[in-house]
Amino acid sequence: MSIRIGKRVVLGLAVLAIQNAAVAFEEQEVHLHGFAKMDIASEGSKIEVMFSSPQYNIVGFEHPAVSREDQEQLTRAKHQLEEVDALIQFSQEAECRADQVRIDFAVEVEREGSRTEFDLNKIEHAHDEHEHEHEHEHEHEHEHEHEHEAEGHQNILAHYRFICANPAALRQLRVGMFSVFPKLQQLDLNLLSDHGAKKFELNADKSVVNF
Repeated sequence: MSIRIGKRVVLGLAVLAIQNAAVAFEEQEVHLHGFAKMDIASEGSKIEVMFSSPQYNIVGFEHPAVSREDQEQLTRAKHQLEEVDALIQFSQEAECRADQVRIDFAVEVEREGSRTEFDLNKIEHAHDEHEHEHEHEHEHEHEHEHEHEAEGHQNILAHYRFICANPAALRQLRVGMFSVFPKLQQLDLNLLSDHGAKKFELNADKSVVNF
C-alpha cells in the first residue's frame, strides 16, 4: 500500500512540474542543433507531454523573426506542432485524445547578465513597430540590425495533455516528429508511469518506445 501511494505522489509531482514548465520555460542544459527533449508523465487516464527544442530543429533558423517570410515560417511550424496525431501516437486501444495543446516560441537574450524572454506575439508586435518607424529602409537592413541586437538561443516549447479512455491498454508510444521536422536528429525522452521511470534516445530509425 505504501509503495503504491509513493508512486502516485511522485507521478503527481512530475505532472505538476511539467505543467509549471509550460508556463515558465527554463533554458535546456545543453542547446544543440539536431537534439531535442521530451518529458512524459502518465497517471491514470492523464498523460502530460513536454517537448522542448532549439527553434532551428523546427523552422531552420534561430534569429529573431523580423521578416514576413520568417513570420510565415513560424506560423507554419506552430500549425505543425498543433497537429498532435502526426507527432505523438499512443496505443490505439488506449483511445487517447489531445485535451490541451500549447505552443510557445521564446527567445532568450543575454544582455549584461540579464535574460529577457519574448513570445511569438511580442516578436510580431516588435516587428510591426519597427517597420512603422523605418518604413523607407530595406528589409535586409532590418534583419541585420536585429541579428546584432539579439544574442542568445531561440527555443520552442510544446505542452500536450492527453486523456485516455482506456489507459490500461496503454502499451506503446510512437514519435512521428522526425518525419515532420527533418532537422531533428535525436530526441531524449524521459518517461514516468506506473511502470517506473525510463529513458530513451530516439531517432528516425528508432521512434517507438514501450511503457
